[in-house]
Amino acid sequence: DPGGGLLQDVWNGIWIYWIEPGASALEGVTKVRAELYRVNNALTNEGERLVSDSMFVSVPEELPSISFESIIEGRS
Repeated sequence: DPGGGLLQDVWNGIWIYWIEPGASALEGVTKVRAELYRVNNALTNEGERLVSDSMFVSVPEELPSISFESIIEGRS
């Protein structure tokens, strides 16, 4: 969230990839990666284009639990 600035002013952040426990659709998935898209219209996805992606990350057989406590100091 760039606060009062423009969305394109965001240059740093935290990505969280959460998989719902027991999600059977992910059986056999061994790697994932993040992809960031921009659109001209957020309601219709008009003008969708890939602007960034990450390297593949291995998915562990047993997913660890996560906690969202104090990820960023000073934010609630």
